[in-house]
Amino acid sequence: MIGNERGAEYRTTRVEKSSFFLNREIESLISKTESIVINKLEGGDRQTAMKRLKVPPLSQKQQASTTFTLGLFSGCFIVLAVIILLSVIIPITWPQEPKWVGVRLFRGFFLLFLDVWLVGLNILGWTENGVNHVLIFEIDPRQHLTYQALMQISSYLFVLWSVCVIGYIYAPLMGLSPLLFPLILMAICVVWFFNPLATPEGLFHRSSRYWLLRRCFYCFTAPLHMVTFADFWLGDQMNSLLTVFLDMQYFVCFYATEVDYNGWNVVARAHHSGVNDTIDSLHPVPWGYVDYTSGQDKCSTAAGLRSFVLIIPAAVRFLQCLRRYRDAPHFHPHLTNAGKYMTTFLVVGFGAANRWYVGRSPDISQFASPFFYLWILSYIISFTYTFLWDVFMDWGLCDPKAPKDMPYLRNEMIYGVKWYYYAAVVQDFVLRLLWVMNVSLGEAWTLEAELLLCVTSPLELIRRFIWNFLRLENEHVNNCGNFRAVRDISIKPIEFKGTLEMLINKIDKEDAVTHRRDQLNGKQPKKKQKKTAAKRIISHMAHMPLLQHIHLSDHNLHKPWSKHSTSDLTKRKNTVHGTTSHNNQSNSSLHRLMFRNTSMLEPPSMGTIGSAKTERSMPVRARKTSMHEVPSTSTIGRASTEQSQPARARKTSEPEPASVPKFTLD
Repeated sequence: MIGNERGAEYRTTRVEKSSFFLNREIESLISKTESIVINKLEGGDRQTAMKRLKVPPLSQKQQASTTFTLGLFSGCFIVLAVIILLSVIIPITWPQEPKWVGVRLFRGFFLLFLDVWLVGLNILGWTENGVNHVLIFEIDPRQHLTYQALMQISSYLFVLWSVCVIGYIYAPLMGLSPLLFPLILMAICVVWFFNPLATPEGLFHRSSRYWLLRRCFYCFTAPLHMVTFADFWLGDQMNSLLTVFLDMQYFVCFYATEVDYNGWNVVARAHHSGVNDTIDSLHPVPWGYVDYTSGQDKCSTAAGLRSFVLIIPAAVRFLQCLRRYRDAPHFHPHLTNAGKYMTTFLVVGFGAANRWYVGRSPDISQFASPFFYLWILSYIISFTYTFLWDVFMDWGLCDPKAPKDMPYLRNEMIYGVKWYYYAAVVQDFVLRLLWVMNVSLGEAWTLEAELLLCVTSPLELIRRFIWNFLRLENEHVNNCGNFRAVRDISIKPIEFKGTLEMLINKIDKEDAVTHRRDQLNGKQPKKKQKKTAAKRIISHMAHMPLLQHIHLSDHNLHKPWSKHSTSDLTKRKNTVHGTTSHNNQSNSSLHRLMFRNTSMLEPPSMGTIGSAKTERSMPVRARKTSMHEVPSTSTIGRASTEQSQPARARKTSEPEPASVPKFTLD
């Protein structure tokens, strides 16, 4: 529109002459801020100051080296993946290896790297559509991973994974043990993730790794910390990585109990079953052995251990919801959200009880177990609960205020195309159904579970990938989770009940008013003995040459402020006589000299006691006890030019000598 002649004319006559275009207040504030930071905080170093002030945009330019290495590692992974597929399809005669063991050892790493790569795609989508994920996650806007950097890390790890898988397949040709390569992959990942090296930044990304480590620590110690959006989001990602938790448990258990180490020769202890041998609940594989024919072992069939691992992600989110309820005691959404994760406990618990009941005898059928029907019922409740929560709460859809041309969606949408949202609801229903079947039904029959996990686990990550788009959009638009993306300042009012002395103590003591985080944690401020504000004023005035003969009586400072004293002050104010304009000016000047260093000595009105308005500083009302004037000086004359309310004086029944006027504070 602006490119043609009419558009340019409109811009000249309407835009460039408008107040928001001509106003330079923002530029002035920016200039003043830069000047203060350069001169006051950085000691005149402009380069360092501007580096701290300048925040890159969300869609910042990608580095050429990052783009190049991303393409290089992605191409290498594609080639290596084709080699792996051909090696699996083409039959090769190798020494016998236990069935499914290699899949369990490598599958968890693949799913974890895939999730990192999909999060990189999420960041790309958020950036392109204006969803401020940096602010929502409270990430440092000057130093964080871009989508290409995250996908670069994932592609590099994929290449490493592919090399180790190929080494596992062709280990006999190299004269090595196949079980050595999963250990190498684990060692490299652990060293890379936990090492303290910061350089080169393009390889180690220490600040980002440590940020993730802190968030994981906060997740696993959820009841001890306030829950941020990043903690909540990471806990939800863990619930989609259940297979990773199970495979990591198997990895540790397998190499700790079922492997013999003889130098570089790492061999699994075999339990060979014949054709007529039956492996069931009455004839299980003993601890420390793996059956080469069926692939069963105790590490993959221990019901108690596997059930405990299955509930870890749900327990993390459950405890986070309880912590949020403690911080903000609202039944909905905190406790209702916690109820959603309790259904996972029911599914896992009834599933384990069903396996125990059926395992007592091979003659007992699944349908004869009472726990089987409770298991199916809990599974239906869990699926319905989680699906409806996704649609209504996490995504904010089915809004009654939605436009007529976009029914069952919401009023404000960022991604634009409405069919994206309908397709997301459908895929969430289908893939969540498959995933719950994977977690519940798959664990019942171990052999079918391995194949089922290989199919449904990547599909669950895809479902979570789509969920991330709509969840961040809803948080960006509506702040639906009531998370604060910026550090907030407490607006909790001062709880003031009592005398003026108590109010002065609130102001005078540094720890009398605490941040609400201390109150949430149950901490009480320590009491320290300090002088009151009035006593500090008196000791300060004792050294002032102008007022060295003025006597202040502070016996009324401790008098409670009540409705009677307020009305009495109003009546006495109306009885003041013998006061001239010069007298009012002199008393006002003296009042400002006496109390210019105080914060708040006048009590609030009765309607504002206990509210946040009591934090405002108000002038003190002074009562004049003599009709005589205080001699005017040049100092008092200059002080009278300051902006202040005039002092209110009244005459008492007992006059004082003219040279020593007496003031009292009420």
